[in-house]
Amino acid sequence: MAEKVTFDKTFDPLDDSVFTPVEEIISSIQEEVTYYQKFLEAFFQNFEKMMEADESVASDIKSMKEVVGGI
Repeated sequence: MAEKVTFDKTFDPLDDSVFTPVEEIISSIQEEVTYYQKFLEAFFQNFEKMMEADESVASDIKSMKEVVGGI
């Protein structure tokens, strides 16, 4: 059973070798965020174009049905 706890009141600064990997991780995450932001922007632009094309095709089909007599 422990009878007492002793704390070291000195604080040694972290070694620079600790910060380099952290900075690399942060940089990598920032690159991934940028990549996925661009990916999402491109996706939604293409999605809008697909919806516009879908509406155009639906309109053409409706027009053809009216011309042909409601097939």
